[in-house]
Amino acid sequence: MQPWLSESLISENLISGMIGVLGAIIGGAFTLFATWWTLKKQKELRELDSFSEQVSNLLEINILSSTLFLKFSELSLLDVNDNQIGEVEREINTLVTKMYVCSSKVDHKTFEKIHEIPSIIYDALYNINALKLQGEAGYLYEFTERIKNRLMETAEFSNKHREALADTYNEQSKKTKRRFIFLK
Repeated sequence: MQPWLSESLISENLISGMIGVLGAIIGGAFTLFATWWTLKKQKELRELDSFSEQVSNLLEINILSSTLFLKFSELSLLDVNDNQIGEVEREINTLVTKMYVCSSKVDHKTFEKIHEIPSIIYDALYNINALKLQGEAGYLYEFTERIKNRLMETAEFSNKHREALADTYNEQSKKTKRRFIFLK
């Protein structure tokens, strides 16, 4: 066998092996990139899907806060012996529970703002009845006004936060649509 023949076979085998390894590295890199890109797109779409639920829950919190405001106004006007007090208090408890659940479905910021409201309202219901029994109309008015102010702050917060999330949703949705159009 000729020495130059064995060297050329080694060189050809080495070159073909190097080409195979290089092809595997390039193919693996493309696979990793495609996987990363797919996961990123899925995350963006999940975020877009969650925005609509968050915006909806913030709208519900706004409505619940306003309704609670009206219920506290109604409660402060009722006589202590009025049979409607129990019904209004049950409605308030139901609304507070709904607001608490909605806040847990939005984000940490919203939950932090609202998580203490149920205990404030339960204390308020107890104190309102105690003030009515004692005949302290001045304190009662002041007390219910503080609760109503807190509820209005909550309504304003949820409205501003909802608008901010809606703007973010619109921006993200435009970016996502542009990217998908680019890929077509």
